[in-house]
Amino acid sequence: TYLANPKIDSKVFLEVKAKDDEGIGHKFRLVSTPLAITNLMTDGKNHGQITDRQLLQDIHLLRQRYDEGLKPRMYIYYDRFSMKEKETIQGYAYNKVRVTLDQNLTYRDEDVSLFKGNHGFPLLDEDTIIMEIKAPGKKPDWLQAILDKHGLEEQKFSKYSCAYHKSQGLDYGPRPAQEKGAAAYV
Repeated sequence: TYLANPKIDSKVFLEVKAKDDEGIGHKFRLVSTPLAITNLMTDGKNHGQITDRQLLQDIHLLRQRYDEGLKPRMYIYYDRFSMKEKETIQGYAYNKVRVTLDQNLTYRDEDVSLFKGNHGFPLLDEDTIIMEIKAPGKKPDWLQAILDKHGLEEQKFSKYSCAYHKSQGLDYGPRPAQEKGAAAYV
């Protein structure tokens, strides 16, 4: 959810992320309520609110893979500022460029309900901001020039992996990107 304080009937998203054979990430997403999504993931129950047959099949297969069952295990919260370019620059339409800035990242692995507030342990240093850039194909020259000017280098980073490692007392941090797909600048 993008809401700081969701309610029982708030719209929330279920996202299934997967990489194809070329390492390109794909995200499949549906909108429903917290209870409908939780019931689907934990008990396999769908009360007709979720109608995407392929996604339902993928979730069924995922549930079969884990004998112990699925349950919420991690809560991650952050403040996001999202920007999209809507204009044509130098004759090129880059209306699919999206830049997000995430800050104040917290996590917890207990009381992981969406309704328990957004408190938790710090995921990164207080002054660290994650910038994620999504652009079809190569980044536009104007954007690359800004990144170069400020010495920002592409890093690979996963909020979930970082939260999991920290919850286990292990180190985790951004590392040089070597895969295709979305880039994080930390």
